[in-house]
Amino acid sequence: MAIDHEREVASKAKSSGSNSSVFNALLNELLARKNELKRDQVLNLVEEKKNKVGGGYLTDQGALFLVASDVGVGLRYEEAKIKLGDLENNLSDVSIVARILTIGPPRKFIRRSDSSTGFVSKLVVYDGTSTVPVSLWNPTLAMQVHESEIRPGTAVRLSKAYTRAGLDGMPVLNLSAGGSIEKLDASDPFAVEIPQLEEQITTNLEVKSQHPVIIRGKVSGQVRKADFTRKDGTQSYLTSFGLNFIGSGKEKRVVLWENPNPVFESIKENESVTLLGVKTKETEFQGTKSIEFHGDEATLILEKWEETSKWMKQLADKLNRDLRTSLPTQEPNQQKRQQVLAFVARILSIGGHQDVEKDSAHVLICDSTKRKISLTALNAAAKDMVNVQRDDVILCKPDSLDQIGLKAICTQRGSISKVKSERKDIPNSSSLFMEIERLTSPSIVSLDVMSLSESSSREVQTREGLVKRAELSIGDPTGEIKIYAWRGLSRLLEKISAGMRLKLEAVEVQSHEGKKFIVFKNYSSVNFLE
Repeated sequence: MAIDHEREVASKAKSSGSNSSVFNALLNELLARKNELKRDQVLNLVEEKKNKVGGGYLTDQGALFLVASDVGVGLRYEEAKIKLGDLENNLSDVSIVARILTIGPPRKFIRRSDSSTGFVSKLVVYDGTSTVPVSLWNPTLAMQVHESEIRPGTAVRLSKAYTRAGLDGMPVLNLSAGGSIEKLDASDPFAVEIPQLEEQITTNLEVKSQHPVIIRGKVSGQVRKADFTRKDGTQSYLTSFGLNFIGSGKEKRVVLWENPNPVFESIKENESVTLLGVKTKETEFQGTKSIEFHGDEATLILEKWEETSKWMKQLADKLNRDLRTSLPTQEPNQQKRQQVLAFVARILSIGGHQDVEKDSAHVLICDSTKRKISLTALNAAAKDMVNVQRDDVILCKPDSLDQIGLKAICTQRGSISKVKSERKDIPNSSSLFMEIERLTSPSIVSLDVMSLSESSSREVQTREGLVKRAELSIGDPTGEIKIYAWRGLSRLLEKISAGMRLKLEAVEVQSHEGKKFIVFKNYSSVNFLE
């Protein structure tokens, strides 16, 4: 009965927009942290919570967050213990804890979209359930890996990843600009669960595997490098040698396809090597079948990691310099300044954050053409704000107006003044309200939601240095989404607990790699509802 109930809840979660893998991972995390609870008991509580809170206000996944909060467990999407074996194609916002199996050299590629040059590096990670390749598309992130102490066997947390199908149809993890890699301590409870490299060495040499494995033996014969021409006419190369497996006496052929690592040119006969990241392949010669081990550019020799790491870092540095010098020079803005005329607009939102360093106010306004303009009132103009409120119609006399970015600045007293005209042609603040499932990016919306977790904050490394970022999981009857607040705005999310009803006004919908999320802007505000 419990299994049927779980399938029913997972099915509902999928149909309501929640991801079943994430729901099950969150459920497993709750059960692991509250082992006195039973699975069917939690599933019943999920249904009960859905029925009691606002008459079906929550999805299954949203209700699970509140159930966890009731029993003293603060769940977060990032802490969902999704295993590599649970991954499916086309997932977003994936957080995984795994160990590094291999690290491939960085290389350039040409984007199909605009023919520009990019930078990619391949990893392979594993846990107790599977082994999965990872593509790093962010040069900064790839450089971080090559310059850090991350090495084969290191436990890491990959955050904000997404999956796409590889050439074999299996999921490949991808990390772009929003993704991150965090090295975990050896004592981390999630890391302790994952086998060490030594435990992963393959001893059964006749079993075929679709995943990369680890093998150990002594080099037999010469290491040969051969060039060849593919069917499409392009040139390629391979490196091959024999390997006598210690303890079994069996010899197998190893073939590495397009692996540029110079350490393979230096290995000698009878040298002991541990090869990371090779796959088994069945071959046939004169009617006899045998197993070979094939690798790619990410295949490593564990004993020569220090040499490999130094080579990869030098390669990454050079590629990074080449990419920077190949970027087009930004031409200065030649647009002539035009005189800014006064215009009538309606106030849609007044920001809940005040800049403590200077007298300022941040407002979202909308004009008769329905353009939403971010207005910053500075110095004397900020004092005008005491005379206006949300949904008032104002006459705005800005010092400057960016017609493309839709940003205006007022500094003079009297540059923001209330007018009596109703202006039914200009939308009011209620027009911004929308349900989560209808959100599109980019857009500015207001939401009536429930917090599904406690808010949390941390320091995040950016190009500008370490900055504070707060985040919160929220939901409404149509789905769940994450909201983020950066720097001083992070205080707007502080001390929010699970189960609170919130009205979020004038927040921005953004997306990355198909994953939508919400971001607080200077003109955003949050109100607590009963």
